[in-house]
Amino acid sequence: LKNYLCSNDPNTVLRTLWAVNNSMEHIHYIVIDTINGIMVADEMRRMGEKNYDKWADLAQSMWTIIDDALTMRDDLTIIFLAHSQTDRDDSGYMFTRIKTTGRKLDKIVLESKFTTVLLAKVIDGQHVFEVHADHSTAKTPLGAYEPDEKTVPNDIMQVIKRLEEF
Repeated sequence: LKNYLCSNDPNTVLRTLWAVNNSMEHIHYIVIDTINGIMVADEMRRMGEKNYDKWADLAQSMWTIIDDALTMRDDLTIIFLAHSQTDRDDSGYMFTRIKTTGRKLDKIVLESKFTTVLLAKVIDGQHVFEVHADHSTAKTPLGAYEPDEKTVPNDIMQVIKRLEEF
């Protein structure tokens, strides 16, 4: 049985996470698709506000969702999906990371909160996850994948199983 909740309100997302954590032990996986949608929807709801507070509130709400998710029960896997952006600096160096709204979230670097960050790619017609890279925030725990194993098949359940076994 698959359950879907469609809300891009940060408070609703957070309340739902806690409800599942505290009283729905039969649920073991939650997918939040996408954190970018939550950020943009929150920004658009507050479009009329002209002060800096809305950006601080946005950063705090995203931080709280992710930070609280890290404290939930051990048998609950929460998967955050996000769109990425690739930036190029003046010297031509390119780096891919989670696309965020507001400078505060850029400074926070949301990926720093996660032990695993996968970057979905298509390489030679194959859909893969990049598990660690030189030019992105893709990362997995040290030893979960071999150093030369840069990509794995795009199958999240295979990744979860590998990380659980690790």
